Amino acid sequence: MRNKLVPASSSRPGRSGGNLLPTNKNSARVEILKLKTDLDSSYKRYREGLLSVDIPLQEDMHKYMCIRLSGYMEQLIFQAVCGYISSTTAGAARSFALSSFSKAPNLTPEALERVVGRFGDAWKAEIVSFLDTDERRNSLGNLLAVRNKTAHGENYRGGQLNVATYKRLVDDLHSWVLLRMLA
Repeated sequence: MRNKLVPASSSRPGRSGGNLLPTNKNSARVEILKLKTDLDSSYKRYREGLLSVDIPLQEDMHKYMCIRLSGYMEQLIFQAVCGYISSTTAGAARSFALSSFSKAPNLTPEALERVVGRFGDAWKAEIVSFLDTDERRNSLGNLLAVRNKTAHGENYRGGQLNVATYKRLVDDLHSWVLLRMLA
């Protein structure tokens, strides 16, 4: 039986591991919305099934959701940056810009600031302000710590409230990216 938390379509062209890049803002937005729908469905199943399983399995479900949330953020930034570059540049400049951003970064708060900051001081100031609001900087750092610890076999003991905080962060970043980069 397939795990209910795993999305039905977990591999899709256009992701950083695939061969296709978004060709414009609209194709990036479409891919992002597909990924977000998958994420939201996984989160809904996570919330609905959480209390019906034993505590050790709940801990595993928390880790899984943290990995999904952080992975979505990486794809969000990758798709948005590539879509924005594809829509606003052409020819050799486009090829050059896209070649310097060939995969989604491991999105620590500092890495997110660096990526967005490459678009200019105004955008950097906006993302710094975004991260400094509502403890988002700490939440992003903590989410990435969970992701990295889990990926490297280290222990994590988090709870439902942590995952809900991370989900709010992801939802807020999703909105910021769509408005700033893909509108």
